[in-house]
Amino acid sequence: MSQTYALLMDAYRELNAKKLFWITLVLSGLVILIIAAMGLDREGYSIFGWTIPLPFGEMFQYMTDEQLAEARASFYKGVFHEIGVTYWLTWAAIILAIISTAGLFPDLMTTGAIDTLLTKPISRLRLFLTKYMLGLGFVALQVAIFSICGFLVIGIRASAWDPTIFLAIPIVLLFFSYLYAVCVLIGVVTRSTLLAVLLTILAWFGMFIINYADSIILTLQAEAVVETEISEQRADYMLTLPNRPDPIPEPVAEQADSPGENRETEEVEPGTAQATANADSDVQDLDFVSPWGDFDTSTREGYAEAWGDESTLRNQAGSAREMAASLEKWRGYAFWVKTPLPKTGETRELMKRVLREETDDEYFKFDPSEDPEEFYGDSLFNTRMVLVEEKKFELSRAQRPWAWILLTSLLFELAVVGLAAWRFCRRDY
Repeated sequence: MSQTYALLMDAYRELNAKKLFWITLVLSGLVILIIAAMGLDREGYSIFGWTIPLPFGEMFQYMTDEQLAEARASFYKGVFHEIGVTYWLTWAAIILAIISTAGLFPDLMTTGAIDTLLTKPISRLRLFLTKYMLGLGFVALQVAIFSICGFLVIGIRASAWDPTIFLAIPIVLLFFSYLYAVCVLIGVVTRSTLLAVLLTILAWFGMFIINYADSIILTLQAEAVVETEISEQRADYMLTLPNRPDPIPEPVAEQADSPGENRETEEVEPGTAQATANADSDVQDLDFVSPWGDFDTSTREGYAEAWGDESTLRNQAGSAREMAASLEKWRGYAFWVKTPLPKTGETRELMKRVLREETDDEYFKFDPSEDPEEFYGDSLFNTRMVLVEEKKFELSRAQRPWAWILLTSLLFELAVVGLAAWRFCRRDY
C-alpha cells in the first residue's frame, strides 16, 4: 500500500509541475463566476447587472413569487448543464485534461524512470493501473470542485439545493475515461506524448462525426413523425366541422334614382370613414382571419382552404410515415455502427435525461381546435419546434437506453485498457 501511495505522489508531483491543473482550476472558477453573474428576476434576464432583452422576458412580471422561484431554479440548472457541463467540462476542460495526462506513460517509458521503478518489488500491472487511476483522479478532482461550486451558486442564487448536480462527476468522468483509454494505448505503443494527444483528438472527432450524423437522422425522423401526427389530427378534426351553408340569394335591388343610394355602384374614396366602416364590416363576417388569407375555419370547406382537403392531409401523413420508417431503418444501421464504439455524445446527454422534469416528459399534443391563433399565427413555427424536440427525446430514450450507452462504452474502455496494459507489461525496457 505504501508503494502505491508513493507512486501516486510521484505522479501527482509530475502533473502539478505542468501547472495545467491550476490553469484548468482557474478557468473553471471563471466559468462559475459567469454562471453566478447571470440573473433572472421580474425585469427579465441579466448578466453582471445588465438586463438582456430576450423574447418573452416580460412574462416574469406576471408570475407569482412561487412561480418566479421555480423559473429561477430551472434557469440556473439549465445554465449549469449547457455552459458548465456541455461546453466547459465535456469540451474545453477535457482537451486540457488530455494534454495534461497524455505524457504520463510516454514520459515514464522514455526517460528511464521506469527502470528505477521496476527494480523495486512492484508488478508492472500494478504500476500501470496506478498511473491510469491517477489520470482519472486528476479529472475527478477538477469536476468535483466545479460541481461543488455550482451547487453552492445555484443554492445561493436560486434557493434550490439540488444534489442531482453532482451527477456531473460520474458522467464527465465516464466521458473522459473513454478518450483517456485511447490516449493511454497510443502513448504506450508510440511512446510519444504529441502523437497520443493528436491521435486521441482525431479519434474523438471521428466519434463526434458519427454521433452528429446519427443526431441528424434522429431530427429528421422526429420531424417526419410529428408531421404524420399533425396531418392526421388535422384530417380528423376537419371531419368534425360542419359543411359551409349554401348562401342565401339576395333580392335584386331596384335601380336607385340617386347614385348615392346604390352601394354596389358607388365608389367610396379610400381613407374615408365610410371605407373604414365597410372594411370592418367585411372582417367581422369571418369567424377567424388568419395571416395567410381570409379562411373561415369554422366550416369544413374553409378549413380545407387553409390546410388542404382530407385526401391531401391523409396523403401528407402517409408520405411522412414512410419517411419516418425509412429513417428508422437508417438509425438501425447507425445503432450497429455505434455499438462497439464509446458513446461520448449520449453519455453527456445522460445528465439532461436525469434533470428533465416529469412534466417535460409528457409529449405536447397538437390540438387544432384548441386555439386557432396558436397554429395560424407566428407561434406555429415555435410550436412545431417544441413538438420535434419532445419527439426527439422520446425516440432517443426508447432507441438508445442508458444501459446500452454505459455497458457498450465501458466494454470498449475495458478492451482498450486491457490491450494497453498487456503491451505495457510485455514490452522490453
